[in-house]
Amino acid sequence: MQKLLNSSLKQKFVALTAVLIVIVLIISATLIVNFRGMIQLSDTIQQREIVVLNKAAELKLAVVQVQQWLQDISATAARMDWLTALMRLKKVPPVSFIS
Repeated sequence: MQKLLNSSLKQKFVALTAVLIVIVLIISATLIVNFRGMIQLSDTIQQREIVVLNKAAELKLAVVQVQQWLQDISATAARMDWLTALMRLKKVPPVSFIS
């Protein structure tokens, strides 16, 4: 009788081990398939979206450079207006300031 109980317990252990091995294999296969999908997605990102992101960064830099150029032109124009006004004032006789 003891031998029957032991063999039954061994059979249960072997069945449980087999089920666990099947579950591990299924999970491993699922992870491998998902990993391959991630690799394909990363290739797509590398080929398409990184190029777009680089172009966006270049565009942002160009916009900042244009803004800086416009600001420099504006400051130069204001300074030129001030110099022009100063030159006009120098031509005006000093008496006109008093009256």
